[in-house]
Amino acid sequence: MKLLALRVAAAGAGGTCCWLAFAPRQWWLLLPLGLAGLQLGIWRAPLRVAALMGLIWGLAFFIPLLSWSGIYVGAWPWLLLATSQAAFTMPYALLLAWASSSVKTRVTSVAWVGLAIGGWVMVEQVRSTWPWGGLAWGRFAFASAEVSWLPLVGWVGTVGLSAFVACLGALLTTVCMAWNWRLRLEAVAVLVMALLAPLVMGVGSNPSPPLHRAVIAVVQGNVPRMGLDFNAQQQAVLNDHVQATMELAAAIQRGQHPRPDVVIWPENSSDIDPFRHRQAFEAISRAADAVGVPLVVGTVLVDGAYRRNASLVWWPASSGQPGPDPTQRYIKRHPVPFAEYIPLRSLARRVSDKVDLVEADFAPGDTVGLLRLPTVTGEPLPLGVLICFEISVDSLVRDVGAAGAGPVAVQTNNATFGFSSQSSQQVVIAQVQAAHLQRPVLVASTSGISAVINREGVIKQRSDLFTSAVLVATVEWSNDRPPARWGQPLILVGTPLVALLALVVIARSRKAPRDPAL
Repeated sequence: MKLLALRVAAAGAGGTCCWLAFAPRQWWLLLPLGLAGLQLGIWRAPLRVAALMGLIWGLAFFIPLLSWSGIYVGAWPWLLLATSQAAFTMPYALLLAWASSSVKTRVTSVAWVGLAIGGWVMVEQVRSTWPWGGLAWGRFAFASAEVSWLPLVGWVGTVGLSAFVACLGALLTTVCMAWNWRLRLEAVAVLVMALLAPLVMGVGSNPSPPLHRAVIAVVQGNVPRMGLDFNAQQQAVLNDHVQATMELAAAIQRGQHPRPDVVIWPENSSDIDPFRHRQAFEAISRAADAVGVPLVVGTVLVDGAYRRNASLVWWPASSGQPGPDPTQRYIKRHPVPFAEYIPLRSLARRVSDKVDLVEADFAPGDTVGLLRLPTVTGEPLPLGVLICFEISVDSLVRDVGAAGAGPVAVQTNNATFGFSSQSSQQVVIAQVQAAHLQRPVLVASTSGISAVINREGVIKQRSDLFTSAVLVATVEWSNDRPPARWGQPLILVGTPLVALLALVVIARSRKAPRDPAL
């Protein structure tokens, strides 16, 4: 019982450490320590105990990490979401516990480390893509915006960054569980080299000198109040964004800001379909005319029985073709399940009647978010667009980069999450993806946090929660594609192969005699 209590303590503390590594605290050194806590808790444990430890670790991590998901819908949806994500850790714990009982030589020790790395990458990939498109929140890469190893993401992508953290955790476990000092010293040496590697690679991963510049404004109009009744405030929210844009136009006239090339409004800045409501159409046109440059407007389009979460380019009268551009729009490709559409609606209603607030499901788009706009100087501005949680979806981020985006706009609505950590976590994800793409990222939120992030992943400007704010910044980029365009696919293919090879080595060693030196 004493050993079981120690295992539970290690697993629970490990999950808690990983939660503390994420925003808003970002105590990033706890991340590999937290994974090592799980691995120590399941070391040579019976399989049923290992599965329980995996669940305990996952619950200690995901319940506090995802607490924002239950603010307005109640505890049951939040706890079910957290438990479903925690369950993905159980097969990982089972696999490592089985393998740890066979670690008897230096070779099997190395194989176990490879299995720990490859297994974690596969857990994150499955969890991020399944079911219903998965949930990427909580990937280890997304706690790494303020750490020395962030430059690695430009080489190996977010998958490689998570693999690196998993490597650190496995090496820490090896240091603790090695049988003699020689093997422990070897593990320490490898751990030190791994920590120094990002500093070396960071020198070569700096983006090339910028070739292009643009001035971009981000408008955060704010909302009258928090909560799920956001949709009942539609006209007020639109008016707030129009008013903030009018104030920006006045500031430009006074010389307080340079005239931007484009103004970005957030997701749901007009939840009123402007094609069906003349008043909304005229309000947006009035704002575009006042500022004299195109707006990128987040709105909801009604399409028969479905709705579409859309980003529209809206031209001012001075362009000669005022109003919405029929050729320049983006429809959100990855609507959020149980928020923008309801799978298994009758079953979901038994958990929370709040599902009926989603009266009509949102239909996904099928084209990459890339808007082609001119700048004041006549230079083209290829603006990438992602909406809300899409910034956490690697495939969508990769598509935007491959399509030739310069700056990337992330339009989001965080009003339904109140003053929780969701907004700060999303900004950190945007920082990591900016360093991944080596492109500036601009987060436009209805209620905050909005931010301007440079191509190294550094926040240059940001707003507060539930305030009206306008951010105006000159952003720079080059046309180079980062090494991660091939580094991440190699990691995705290579880590499962490493895990498979490690399994073969460990399985074949089960009957081998133990190395006398160990």
